[in-house]
Amino acid sequence: MRVKSLSIFFNWIVCGMVLFGMSQYIGQVGGDIFINFAVSGVIQLPAYFVGWWTINKFGRRITWVRVLLTSFSIVGTSVSFMTAYLFSGELFPTVVRNIRVGASSMFARLGSIVAPFVVSLSSIKAWLPLVVFGLLPLIGAALCLLLPETAGCTLPETLQDGEEFGKKCKAKGRATDVEAEAAF
Repeated sequence: MRVKSLSIFFNWIVCGMVLFGMSQYIGQVGGDIFINFAVSGVIQLPAYFVGWWTINKFGRRITWVRVLLTSFSIVGTSVSFMTAYLFSGELFPTVVRNIRVGASSMFARLGSIVAPFVVSLSSIKAWLPLVVFGLLPLIGAALCLLLPETAGCTLPETLQDGEEFGKKCKAKGRATDVEAEAAF
């Protein structure tokens, strides 16, 4: 359960850092900060349609490409937050679930605290924050591959169940192929 916890905690740090950091970074991509921030906010809902419209309307200048990429990263991080909440609620056993989800949220806040420092790395090299904000989510995604699939599994209730979760999955209420064939 240690590996699962560390993977989830790392992903929460990354989610908080990237979401908060990219929201701050939008002011440094060039152009009008108000337009950049407005595009970033609007694009979180209909990301592809707004992106397509913006490129067609304003062309493919580097500034607009940077604004769009930054905005897409905010969309991706928003989806990651949802997934992190889901994983946290399903992987931790019932007896420690509230404490672990709260600790996970605390790690996201730590990531948010670090975010302004990552954004300030642009004073050293302009591309450095983008590398950090791009590389850490990839590492987090790789760590998620260590986590078990939770769809259709009975959630762990005790610490022992939590240790064994993922090694064997008891699907609840789903007919397997063998059971479905036997019914005919």
